[in-house]
Amino acid sequence: MAHNTIGKIIYETCNAIWEVFSSIHMPFPSTELFEQIAYDFEKLWKFPNCIGCIDSKHIRIKCPNNSGSMFYNYKGYFSVHLQGVCDAKYKFISVDIGAYGRQSDSGIFTESNIFKNLEAKSFNVPN
Repeated sequence: MAHNTIGKIIYETCNAIWEVFSSIHMPFPSTELFEQIAYDFEKLWKFPNCIGCIDSKHIRIKCPNNSGSMFYNYKGYFSVHLQGVCDAKYKFISVDIGAYGRQSDSGIFTESNIFKNLEAKSFNVPN
């Protein structure tokens, strides 16, 4: 198979997996879910008023054609970013994937769906 055919198959398969399983395994957070997460953080880790832990990771990639330095990170290799928020039991509650490797963590966060939902108050965060 040609590499572009394989790439299309992988892309379509990943989209199908996300469409079928995201609502089951990573539903949009509700107020009740955030309250449970806050309770778990306080009970398990003695960390009150916490509704998630956020971090990001550079995922090493081959340099895409004609991308210049967009994917080249400060660590000296080409990457995309995976940024996620986890609950007190290490389960992802939100992810943002695919930012350019050269972007900073804070820059990625302010452009992420996570930040946009928090700013729009659509994440249903309890008082």
